[in-house]
Amino acid sequence: MISRILMVSALAMLLWPQSLLPLKQEQLFDYSPTYHLPEPDPSGNFGSPVRPSRPLSLEHFQQPSAYAPERLLNLARQSSSFTPILRLDQPTTPAVERFANYLLLQESLTRWHYHWGTQALPGQRSQTQLHHYFLSSYWFQENLQRFLAQSEYGFPELALVRTLSAIQASAFFLEVSYPTIFCLFFKESRLDYKAVSASGARGLGQLTGIAIKQIELLREYTEEQTRLNAALHHLQQRYADPTWQGVLKELGYQGKLPQNLSLPPKMVVPTRSASLLLPEVQKRLQEEQLPYASKTSQIRRRLNRLRQGRPLSLTYAPIHAHYVAALEESYAGEPGNIFHIETNVLLSTLLFRHYLQSEWRYGKSVWEPKPEVQRVLAVAAYNQGQSSARNLFRLLQKEIGKKPEEITLKEFVEHLTPQRVQQALKGSKAQARELIDHALNVAECAESSITLPTQDS
Repeated sequence: MISRILMVSALAMLLWPQSLLPLKQEQLFDYSPTYHLPEPDPSGNFGSPVRPSRPLSLEHFQQPSAYAPERLLNLARQSSSFTPILRLDQPTTPAVERFANYLLLQESLTRWHYHWGTQALPGQRSQTQLHHYFLSSYWFQENLQRFLAQSEYGFPELALVRTLSAIQASAFFLEVSYPTIFCLFFKESRLDYKAVSASGARGLGQLTGIAIKQIELLREYTEEQTRLNAALHHLQQRYADPTWQGVLKELGYQGKLPQNLSLPPKMVVPTRSASLLLPEVQKRLQEEQLPYASKTSQIRRRLNRLRQGRPLSLTYAPIHAHYVAALEESYAGEPGNIFHIETNVLLSTLLFRHYLQSEWRYGKSVWEPKPEVQRVLAVAAYNQGQSSARNLFRLLQKEIGKKPEEITLKEFVEHLTPQRVQQALKGSKAQARELIDHALNVAECAESSITLPTQDS
Protein backbone atom coordinates (compact mmCIF):
# COMPACT_ATOMS: atom_id res chain seq x y z
CA MET A 1 0.00 0.00 0.00
CA ILE A 2 1.61 3.24 -1.13
CA SER A 3 1.79 5.81 1.65
CA ARG A 4 -0.41 8.86 1.50
CA ILE A 5 1.47 11.54 -0.37
CA LEU A 6 0.48 14.44 1.78
CA MET A 7 0.83 15.29 5.44
CA VAL A 8 -0.38 18.62 6.65
CA SER A 9 1.67 20.79 8.99
CA ALA A 10 0.32 23.38 11.39
CA LEU A 11 -1.79 25.98 9.64
CA ALA A 12 0.03 29.24 9.01
CA MET A 13 -1.42 32.70 8.82
CA LEU A 14 -2.46 33.44 5.24
CA LEU A 15 -0.85 36.68 4.09
CA TRP A 16 -2.82 37.99 1.10
CA PRO A 17 -1.77 41.16 -0.70
CA GLN A 18 -3.58 43.98 1.08
CA SER A 19 -4.30 46.29 -1.81
CA LEU A 20 -5.00 46.37 -5.52
CA LEU A 21 -3.05 48.48 -7.96
CA PRO A 22 -5.08 51.41 -9.36
CA LEU A 23 -6.38 51.23 -12.91
CA LYS A 24 -7.12 53.89 -15.44
CA GLN A 25 -10.76 54.07 -16.45
CA GLU A 26 -10.06 53.05 -20.05
CA GLN A 27 -8.45 49.84 -18.84
CA LEU A 28 -11.69 48.49 -17.35
CA PHE A 29 -14.17 46.26 -19.11
CA ASP A 30 -17.50 47.70 -20.17
CA TYR A 31 -19.57 45.53 -17.83
CA SER A 32 -19.78 45.15 -14.07
CA PRO A 33 -18.76 41.69 -12.84
CA THR A 34 -19.85 40.45 -9.44
CA TYR A 35 -16.63 38.69 -8.52
CA HIS A 36 -14.87 39.64 -5.29
CA LEU A 37 -11.40 39.36 -3.90
CA PRO A 38 -11.60 37.73 -0.46
CA GLU A 39 -10.35 39.40 2.66
CA PRO A 40 -7.39 37.77 4.46
CA ASP A 41 -8.53 34.42 5.82
CA PRO A 42 -6.47 32.93 8.66
CA SER A 43 -7.73 29.43 7.87
CA GLY A 44 -5.72 29.33 4.67
CA ASN A 45 -8.73 28.30 2.60
CA PHE A 46 -10.01 29.73 -0.63
CA GLY A 47 -11.85 33.01 -0.23
CA SER A 48 -15.55 32.55 0.35
CA PRO A 49 -18.31 34.86 -0.91
CA VAL A 50 -19.98 34.82 2.51
CA ARG A 51 -17.01 36.62 4.07
CA PRO A 52 -16.67 40.42 3.91
CA SER A 53 -15.05 41.30 0.61
CA ARG A 54 -14.28 44.21 -1.64
CA PRO A 55 -15.26 44.38 -5.34
CA LEU A 56 -12.70 43.42 -7.95
CA SER A 57 -13.04 44.25 -11.63
CA LEU A 58 -12.02 41.70 -14.22
CA GLU A 59 -9.17 43.88 -15.41
CA HIS A 60 -6.50 42.04 -17.32
CA PHE A 61 -4.25 45.03 -17.95
CA GLN A 62 -3.38 45.38 -14.28
CA GLN A 63 0.36 45.45 -13.76
CA PRO A 64 1.85 42.43 -12.00
CA SER A 65 4.02 42.84 -8.92
CA ALA A 66 7.66 43.86 -9.10
CA TYR A 67 8.84 40.95 -6.95
CA ALA A 68 11.81 38.91 -8.13
CA PRO A 69 11.03 35.21 -8.72
CA GLU A 70 12.85 34.10 -5.55
CA ARG A 71 11.01 36.67 -3.41
CA LEU A 72 7.67 35.76 -4.98
CA LEU A 73 8.20 32.08 -4.23
CA ASN A 74 9.14 32.86 -0.62
CA LEU A 75 6.01 34.96 -0.16
CA ALA A 76 3.86 32.22 -1.68
CA ARG A 77 5.38 29.58 0.57
CA GLN A 78 4.87 31.76 3.65
CA SER A 79 1.23 32.42 2.79
CA SER A 80 0.33 28.86 1.83
CA SER A 81 -1.79 27.19 4.48
CA PHE A 82 0.30 24.04 4.70
CA THR A 83 3.64 22.54 3.75
CA PRO A 84 3.66 19.33 1.71
CA ILE A 85 5.87 16.50 2.86
CA LEU A 86 6.15 13.89 0.13
CA ARG A 87 6.42 10.39 1.54
CA LEU A 88 6.67 7.69 -1.08
CA ASP A 89 7.74 4.05 -1.06
CA GLN A 90 10.42 5.07 -3.54
CA PRO A 91 12.57 8.23 -3.52
CA THR A 92 10.70 11.30 -4.65
CA THR A 93 11.77 12.36 -8.12
CA PRO A 94 12.36 16.01 -9.06
CA ALA A 95 9.51 15.88 -11.60
CA VAL A 96 6.99 14.79 -8.95
CA GLU A 97 8.22 17.46 -6.54
CA ARG A 98 7.99 20.14 -9.24
CA PHE A 99 4.41 19.27 -10.03
CA ALA A 100 3.35 19.06 -6.38
CA ASN A 101 4.99 22.40 -5.58
CA TYR A 102 3.34 24.15 -8.51
CA LEU A 103 -0.06 22.67 -7.64
CA LEU A 104 0.23 23.79 -4.02
CA LEU A 105 1.71 27.24 -4.66
CA GLN A 106 -0.14 28.42 -7.77
CA GLU A 107 -2.98 30.12 -5.89
CA SER A 108 -0.69 32.08 -3.57
CA LEU A 109 1.67 32.94 -6.44
CA THR A 110 -1.21 34.36 -8.45
CA ARG A 111 -2.56 36.42 -5.55
CA TRP A 112 0.82 37.94 -4.76
CA HIS A 113 1.85 38.56 -8.36
CA TYR A 114 -1.38 39.23 -10.30
CA HIS A 115 -3.52 40.46 -7.37
CA TRP A 116 -6.45 38.08 -7.83
CA GLY A 117 -7.39 34.59 -6.73
CA THR A 118 -10.09 31.97 -7.05
CA GLN A 119 -12.86 31.06 -4.64
CA ALA A 120 -14.58 28.09 -3.08
CA LEU A 121 -18.26 28.21 -2.19
CA PRO A 122 -19.72 27.37 1.23
CA GLY A 123 -19.69 23.62 1.80
CA GLN A 124 -16.82 22.96 -0.61
CA ARG A 125 -13.37 21.59 0.15
CA SER A 126 -10.70 24.00 1.30
CA GLN A 127 -7.40 24.22 -0.55
CA THR A 128 -5.87 21.84 1.96
CA GLN A 129 -8.65 19.29 1.54
CA LEU A 130 -8.78 19.60 -2.26
CA HIS A 131 -5.05 19.14 -2.74
CA HIS A 132 -4.98 16.28 -0.25
CA TYR A 133 -7.81 14.58 -2.14
CA PHE A 134 -6.01 14.89 -5.47
CA LEU A 135 -2.54 13.91 -4.28
CA SER A 136 -4.00 10.95 -2.37
CA SER A 137 -6.08 9.72 -5.30
CA TYR A 138 -5.40 6.36 -6.90
CA TRP A 139 -4.78 8.03 -10.25
CA PHE A 140 -2.04 10.27 -8.91
CA GLN A 141 -0.46 7.62 -6.71
CA GLU A 142 -0.42 4.79 -9.23
CA ASN A 143 -0.29 6.51 -12.62
CA LEU A 144 0.51 10.21 -12.88
CA GLN A 145 3.33 9.90 -10.38
CA ARG A 146 4.80 7.04 -12.43
CA PHE A 147 4.53 9.01 -15.68
CA LEU A 148 6.32 11.96 -14.11
CA ALA A 149 8.98 9.85 -12.44
CA GLN A 150 9.99 7.70 -15.42
CA SER A 151 11.40 9.62 -18.37
CA GLU A 152 10.65 6.78 -20.79
CA TYR A 153 7.03 7.96 -20.94
CA GLY A 154 8.11 11.32 -22.32
CA PHE A 155 5.42 12.97 -20.22
CA PRO A 156 5.25 16.70 -21.05
CA GLU A 157 5.65 18.32 -17.63
CA LEU A 158 4.72 21.78 -18.86
CA ALA A 159 1.41 20.40 -20.13
CA LEU A 160 0.34 20.03 -16.49
CA VAL A 161 1.49 23.58 -15.70
CA ARG A 162 -0.58 24.84 -18.64
CA THR A 163 -3.56 22.75 -17.55
CA LEU A 164 -3.51 24.05 -13.97
CA SER A 165 -2.96 27.63 -15.17
CA ALA A 166 -5.86 27.43 -17.63
CA ILE A 167 -8.19 25.91 -15.03
CA GLN A 168 -7.34 28.67 -12.55
CA ALA A 169 -7.81 31.44 -15.13
CA SER A 170 -11.10 29.98 -16.35
CA ALA A 171 -12.37 29.67 -12.77
CA PHE A 172 -11.67 33.34 -12.10
CA PHE A 173 -12.65 35.04 -15.35
CA LEU A 174 -15.69 32.83 -15.98
CA GLU A 175 -16.75 32.96 -12.31
CA VAL A 176 -16.87 29.27 -11.45
CA SER A 177 -15.68 28.03 -8.07
CA TYR A 178 -12.22 26.49 -8.33
CA PRO A 179 -12.99 23.19 -6.55
CA THR A 180 -15.91 22.52 -8.89
CA ILE A 181 -14.11 23.20 -12.16
CA PHE A 182 -10.85 21.54 -11.06
CA CYS A 183 -12.74 18.41 -10.06
CA LEU A 184 -14.75 18.46 -13.29
CA PHE A 185 -11.57 18.27 -15.38
CA PHE A 186 -9.94 15.78 -13.02
CA LYS A 187 -12.90 13.41 -13.19
CA GLU A 188 -13.67 13.93 -16.89
CA SER A 189 -10.17 13.28 -18.23
CA ARG A 190 -7.79 12.85 -15.27
CA LEU A 191 -6.13 16.05 -16.54
CA ASP A 192 -5.10 14.19 -19.71
CA TYR A 193 -5.40 16.50 -22.71
CA LYS A 194 -5.12 13.65 -25.23
CA ALA A 195 -8.00 11.55 -23.84
CA VAL A 196 -10.76 10.38 -26.20
CA SER A 197 -13.76 8.46 -24.83
CA ALA A 198 -15.52 5.54 -26.50
CA SER A 199 -18.31 7.94 -27.49
CA GLY A 200 -15.86 10.33 -29.17
CA ALA A 201 -15.64 13.00 -26.45
CA ARG A 202 -12.21 14.63 -26.63
CA GLY A 203 -9.65 16.48 -24.59
CA LEU A 204 -9.51 17.72 -21.02
CA GLY A 205 -13.19 18.62 -20.88
CA GLN A 206 -14.30 15.60 -22.94
CA LEU A 207 -16.19 17.73 -25.45
CA THR A 208 -18.63 16.13 -27.88
CA GLY A 209 -19.95 17.41 -31.19
CA ILE A 210 -23.18 18.57 -29.53
CA ALA A 211 -21.21 20.37 -26.83
CA ILE A 212 -19.12 22.17 -29.44
CA LYS A 213 -22.25 23.43 -31.20
CA GLN A 214 -23.59 24.71 -27.87
CA ILE A 215 -20.28 26.47 -27.18
CA GLU A 216 -20.39 28.20 -30.57
CA LEU A 217 -23.84 29.58 -29.70
CA LEU A 218 -22.66 30.76 -26.28
CA ARG A 219 -19.74 32.62 -27.82
CA GLU A 220 -22.20 34.81 -29.74
CA TYR A 221 -22.99 36.57 -26.45
CA THR A 222 -20.73 39.58 -25.94
CA GLU A 223 -20.16 39.07 -22.22
CA GLU A 224 -19.22 35.42 -22.59
CA GLN A 225 -16.74 36.18 -25.36
CA THR A 226 -15.35 39.09 -23.35
CA ARG A 227 -14.70 36.81 -20.41
CA LEU A 228 -13.00 34.28 -22.67
CA ASN A 229 -10.83 37.04 -24.12
CA ALA A 230 -9.91 38.21 -20.62
CA ALA A 231 -8.87 34.71 -19.55
CA LEU A 232 -6.90 34.18 -22.74
CA HIS A 233 -5.18 37.56 -22.40
CA HIS A 234 -4.16 36.73 -18.86
CA LEU A 235 -2.69 33.39 -19.91
CA GLN A 236 -0.74 35.12 -22.67
CA GLN A 237 0.50 37.63 -20.11
CA ARG A 238 1.44 34.88 -17.66
CA TYR A 239 3.25 32.71 -20.20
CA ALA A 240 5.31 35.68 -21.48
CA ASP A 241 5.98 37.13 -18.00
CA PRO A 242 9.73 36.96 -17.18
CA THR A 243 8.92 36.75 -13.47
CA TRP A 244 6.57 33.79 -13.94
CA GLN A 245 9.12 32.13 -16.18
CA GLY A 246 11.67 32.72 -13.43
CA VAL A 247 9.37 31.08 -10.88
CA LEU A 248 9.04 28.00 -13.08
CA LYS A 249 12.81 27.90 -13.50
CA GLU A 250 13.28 28.14 -9.73
CA LEU A 251 10.92 25.16 -9.36
CA GLY A 252 13.04 23.23 -11.84
CA TYR A 253 10.96 23.44 -15.01
CA GLN A 254 12.65 23.72 -18.38
CA GLY A 255 11.27 24.70 -21.75
CA LYS A 256 8.97 27.48 -22.86
CA LEU A 257 5.24 27.99 -22.59
CA PRO A 258 3.34 28.71 -25.84
CA GLN A 259 3.15 32.32 -26.97
CA ASN A 260 0.62 31.91 -29.79
CA LEU A 261 -2.63 31.55 -27.85
CA SER A 262 -5.88 32.37 -29.63
CA LEU A 263 -9.51 31.27 -29.78
CA PRO A 264 -10.65 30.96 -33.42
CA PRO A 265 -14.42 31.18 -34.01
CA LYS A 266 -14.62 27.48 -34.91
CA MET A 267 -12.99 24.66 -32.98
CA VAL A 268 -10.99 22.18 -35.06
CA VAL A 269 -12.01 18.58 -34.31
CA PRO A 270 -9.78 15.95 -35.94
CA THR A 271 -11.27 12.48 -36.31
CA ARG A 272 -9.43 9.20 -35.81
CA SER A 273 -6.41 11.00 -34.37
CA ALA A 274 -4.75 7.82 -33.09
CA SER A 275 -5.16 6.01 -36.42
CA LEU A 276 -3.90 8.98 -38.40
CA LEU A 277 -0.83 9.28 -36.19
CA LEU A 278 -0.08 5.55 -36.21
CA PRO A 279 2.36 5.68 -39.19
CA GLU A 280 4.34 8.53 -37.63
CA VAL A 281 4.52 6.82 -34.23
CA GLN A 282 5.58 3.53 -35.83
CA LYS A 283 8.25 5.30 -37.88
CA ARG A 284 9.76 6.81 -34.73
CA LEU A 285 9.69 3.45 -32.95
CA GLN A 286 11.48 1.82 -35.88
CA GLU A 287 14.16 4.50 -35.73
CA GLU A 288 14.80 3.41 -32.14
CA GLN A 289 14.89 -0.23 -33.32
CA LEU A 290 12.45 -1.36 -30.64
CA PRO A 291 11.45 -5.05 -30.83
CA TYR A 292 7.75 -4.34 -31.37
CA ALA A 293 8.27 -1.50 -33.86
CA SER A 294 7.15 -3.61 -36.83
CA LYS A 295 4.06 -5.03 -35.09
CA THR A 296 1.42 -2.60 -36.30
CA SER A 297 -1.50 -4.29 -34.53
CA GLN A 298 0.28 -4.13 -31.16
CA ILE A 299 1.03 -0.45 -31.61
CA ARG A 300 -2.56 0.26 -32.68
CA ARG A 301 -3.94 -1.44 -29.55
CA ARG A 302 -1.65 0.58 -27.32
CA LEU A 303 -2.58 3.81 -29.06
CA ASN A 304 -6.24 3.01 -28.44
CA ARG A 305 -5.44 2.47 -24.77
CA LEU A 306 -3.79 5.88 -24.65
CA ARG A 307 -6.79 7.54 -26.30
CA GLN A 308 -8.99 6.03 -23.59
CA GLY A 309 -6.75 7.41 -20.85
CA ARG A 310 -5.44 3.97 -19.88
CA PRO A 311 -1.75 3.73 -18.92
CA LEU A 312 0.85 1.62 -20.70
CA SER A 313 3.44 -0.58 -19.05
CA LEU A 314 7.04 0.58 -18.98
CA THR A 315 7.86 -1.76 -21.87
CA TYR A 316 5.59 0.23 -24.15
CA ALA A 317 6.35 3.64 -22.64
CA PRO A 318 8.09 4.82 -25.86
CA ILE A 319 4.74 4.53 -27.65
CA HIS A 320 3.37 7.04 -25.15
CA ALA A 321 6.33 9.36 -25.66
CA HIS A 322 6.14 9.33 -29.45
CA TYR A 323 2.35 9.62 -29.51
CA VAL A 324 2.50 12.71 -27.29
CA ALA A 325 5.13 14.28 -29.55
CA ALA A 326 3.20 13.46 -32.75
CA LEU A 327 -0.09 14.69 -31.28
CA GLU A 328 1.52 17.98 -30.28
CA GLU A 329 3.03 18.50 -33.72
CA SER A 330 -0.14 17.61 -35.65
CA TYR A 331 -3.02 18.77 -33.44
CA ALA A 332 -2.47 19.83 -29.83
CA GLY A 333 -0.02 22.60 -30.70
CA GLU A 334 -2.59 24.37 -32.87
CA PRO A 335 -4.72 27.03 -31.08
CA GLY A 336 -8.38 26.26 -31.63
CA ASN A 337 -7.82 22.51 -31.89
CA ILE A 338 -9.91 20.45 -29.50
CA PHE A 339 -6.73 18.84 -28.12
CA HIS A 340 -5.14 22.25 -27.46
CA ILE A 341 -4.98 22.63 -23.68
CA GLU A 342 -6.03 26.26 -23.22
CA THR A 343 -8.69 26.06 -25.95
CA ASN A 344 -10.32 22.99 -24.43
CA VAL A 345 -10.21 24.22 -20.83
CA LEU A 346 -11.62 27.69 -21.53
CA LEU A 347 -14.42 26.51 -23.80
CA SER A 348 -15.33 23.56 -21.57
CA THR A 349 -15.59 25.95 -18.61
CA LEU A 350 -17.78 28.27 -20.66
CA LEU A 351 -20.19 25.39 -21.32
CA PHE A 352 -20.21 24.34 -17.66
CA ARG A 353 -20.82 27.96 -16.59
CA HIS A 354 -23.87 27.99 -18.88
CA TYR A 355 -25.36 24.95 -17.13
CA LEU A 356 -24.42 26.30 -13.72
CA GLN A 357 -26.26 29.59 -14.31
CA SER A 358 -29.26 28.22 -16.20
CA GLU A 359 -32.75 28.36 -14.75
CA TRP A 360 -34.22 24.99 -13.88
CA ARG A 361 -37.75 25.00 -15.28
CA TYR A 362 -40.48 22.46 -15.64
CA GLY A 363 -43.51 23.84 -17.44
CA LYS A 364 -44.27 27.20 -15.87
CA SER A 365 -42.49 26.34 -12.65
CA VAL A 366 -39.02 27.70 -11.91
CA TRP A 367 -37.06 25.57 -9.49
CA GLU A 368 -34.48 27.05 -7.17
CA PRO A 369 -32.42 24.12 -5.86
CA LYS A 370 -29.84 24.63 -3.16
CA PRO A 371 -26.49 25.84 -4.60
CA GLU A 372 -24.72 22.57 -3.82
CA VAL A 373 -27.50 20.58 -5.53
CA GLN A 374 -27.42 22.93 -8.50
CA ARG A 375 -23.69 22.28 -8.91
CA VAL A 376 -24.33 18.53 -9.16
CA LEU A 377 -27.18 19.14 -11.60
CA ALA A 378 -24.82 21.23 -13.73
CA VAL A 379 -22.36 18.32 -13.83
CA ALA A 380 -25.20 16.00 -14.87
CA ALA A 381 -26.22 18.46 -17.60
CA TYR A 382 -22.62 18.75 -18.78
CA ASN A 383 -22.50 14.97 -19.10
CA GLN A 384 -25.92 14.13 -20.58
CA GLY A 385 -27.59 17.43 -21.49
CA GLN A 386 -29.84 19.82 -19.61
CA SER A 387 -33.15 18.15 -20.46
CA SER A 388 -31.89 14.85 -19.03
CA ALA A 389 -30.69 16.59 -15.85
CA ARG A 390 -34.04 18.39 -15.55
CA ASN A 391 -35.99 15.14 -15.92
CA LEU A 392 -33.76 13.54 -13.33
CA PHE A 393 -34.30 16.31 -10.80
CA ARG A 394 -38.06 16.20 -11.31
CA LEU A 395 -38.09 12.43 -10.77
CA LEU A 396 -35.94 12.62 -7.64
CA GLN A 397 -37.99 15.51 -6.29
CA LYS A 398 -41.10 13.33 -6.49
CA GLU A 399 -39.29 10.41 -4.86
CA ILE A 400 -37.95 12.55 -2.02
CA GLY A 401 -41.27 14.31 -1.52
CA LYS A 402 -39.94 17.80 -0.81
CA LYS A 403 -40.03 21.11 -2.60
CA PRO A 404 -37.06 21.57 -4.97
CA GLU A 405 -35.50 24.27 -2.81
CA GLU A 406 -35.69 22.02 0.30
CA ILE A 407 -33.79 19.03 -1.10
CA THR A 408 -30.34 18.65 0.44
CA LEU A 409 -27.26 17.39 -1.34
CA LYS A 410 -27.23 14.31 0.90
CA GLU A 411 -30.82 13.45 -0.05
CA PHE A 412 -30.12 14.05 -3.74
CA VAL A 413 -27.08 11.77 -3.71
CA GLU A 414 -28.81 9.01 -1.74
CA HIS A 415 -31.63 8.83 -4.30
CA LEU A 416 -29.30 8.83 -7.31
CA THR A 417 -29.70 5.16 -8.27
CA PRO A 418 -29.11 3.54 -11.69
CA GLN A 419 -32.78 2.63 -12.03
CA ARG A 420 -34.01 6.17 -11.39
CA VAL A 421 -31.38 7.74 -13.62
CA GLN A 422 -32.11 5.33 -16.47
CA GLN A 423 -35.81 6.12 -16.15
CA ALA A 424 -35.12 9.86 -16.28
CA LEU A 425 -32.72 9.59 -19.21
CA LYS A 426 -34.87 7.08 -21.09
CA GLY A 427 -31.54 5.62 -22.11
CA SER A 428 -29.27 2.68 -21.48
CA LYS A 429 -27.83 1.37 -18.24
CA ALA A 430 -24.40 2.49 -19.45
CA GLN A 431 -25.61 6.09 -19.85
CA ALA A 432 -27.17 6.01 -16.40
CA ARG A 433 -24.01 4.60 -14.86
CA GLU A 434 -21.87 7.21 -16.62
CA LEU A 435 -23.99 10.10 -15.36
CA ILE A 436 -23.96 8.79 -11.80
CA ASP A 437 -20.22 8.22 -11.85
CA HIS A 438 -19.48 11.70 -13.16
CA ALA A 439 -21.94 13.54 -10.92
CA LEU A 440 -21.00 11.71 -7.73
CA ASN A 441 -17.26 11.71 -8.37
CA VAL A 442 -17.16 15.45 -9.06
CA ALA A 443 -19.33 16.07 -5.99
CA GLU A 444 -17.12 13.89 -3.80
CA CYS A 445 -14.02 15.70 -5.04
CA ALA A 446 -15.36 19.25 -4.67
CA GLU A 447 -17.90 19.09 -1.83
CA SER A 448 -16.73 18.55 1.74
CA SER A 449 -19.99 16.86 2.79
CA ILE A 450 -19.87 13.99 0.27
CA THR A 451 -17.89 10.80 0.86
CA LEU A 452 -18.19 7.79 -1.41
CA PRO A 453 -17.11 4.29 -0.34
CA THR A 454 -14.03 4.37 -2.61
CA GLN A 455 -12.19 6.81 -4.83
CA ASP A 456 -12.16 5.63 -8.43
CA SER A 457 -9.57 8.07 -9.74
